[in-house]
Amino acid sequence: MTVSGLLLVMLIMMASHSEAPVKADQWAPKSTAVAPQTARGDAILQLLKANYVHPADVTKVEGAIRVLEERHSGLDDESYARVMGPKLSELLRDRHLLLEYSRRPIAEKKIAQSTEPDAATKAKAEEFARRVNYGLTEVKVLDGNIGYLRIDGFLPPNVAGEALGSAMESLRHTRGLVIDLRESVNGGDPRMVALLCAYFIPDTGKLLTTISWRQKHEQESRIPELDRAKVYSPNAPVYVLTSRKTFSAGEELAYNLKVLNRAKLIGEPTGGGANPGSEFRVSDHLSLFIPEGQAINATTGSNWNWTGVTPHERINPSKALERTLQKLAVR
Repeated sequence: MTVSGLLLVMLIMMASHSEAPVKADQWAPKSTAVAPQTARGDAILQLLKANYVHPADVTKVEGAIRVLEERHSGLDDESYARVMGPKLSELLRDRHLLLEYSRRPIAEKKIAQSTEPDAATKAKAEEFARRVNYGLTEVKVLDGNIGYLRIDGFLPPNVAGEALGSAMESLRHTRGLVIDLRESVNGGDPRMVALLCAYFIPDTGKLLTTISWRQKHEQESRIPELDRAKVYSPNAPVYVLTSRKTFSAGEELAYNLKVLNRAKLIGEPTGGGANPGSEFRVSDHLSLFIPEGQAINATTGSNWNWTGVTPHERINPSKALERTLQKLAVR
């Protein structure tokens, strides 16, 4: 997918999780049509067999999927997605496997296209990026010279890198930093994760993660080059706040900083979505996000799929910031 195409998909995902924007399909007539028995299950299985990163796992659960399809074949599409989605995810133990309903009819093609969006669509995406401050929801210095950075989404570096640089410059001289990922439900670009890691791990070229794709090729994520004058002080503590809503790219950042011993995590275990992929059309009103690759961390040889990232200190997320500030106050 091109950078512009990726930006568009990510911004649509961010908008759908934001409290302020209204989903584009909200005003469309609700579909109550029920697909012929087994049609949806057949379509789901066909897509999984052709695209899921671990095809052998699909074969193992094919019978169970067919049983579930027959059991729930009388449900309308909206109810079907709500019931079947979590069951499919559980069968394959993959939280990035997402079955979703859309009131607006879905086009007859793969949703996440490799083609460039048109100028009007790109303009809307760029306007939305500015409106959400490029995913950097809050940047401020708290009492006691403690930096606070809330990140709700990770846009590509060519879009959000300048905003991140400005944010980190304003926080560079703080005596401690809190990175708040408790509302980072939107995922995003692993290159932005790597760029943020560069501010804390000044080891240019260090391998962070390798993604092994179903199509038999690999993609590496490494620490990019960064002016050492911009690196956050290695002597200043960094804390990352997590919750069960922390997902995908937010989890990757938390995982990287944890396993490289650069940050302490406080909060809940994260959501457990590690494997990247694309969204596919199942039927007129159903889409399926299918993981097509497996992310492997270079330090651990594993990832956070299904289990999530475990914090150093488990605490109710609503109390995580207060607890972290208490820790920083006594340093």
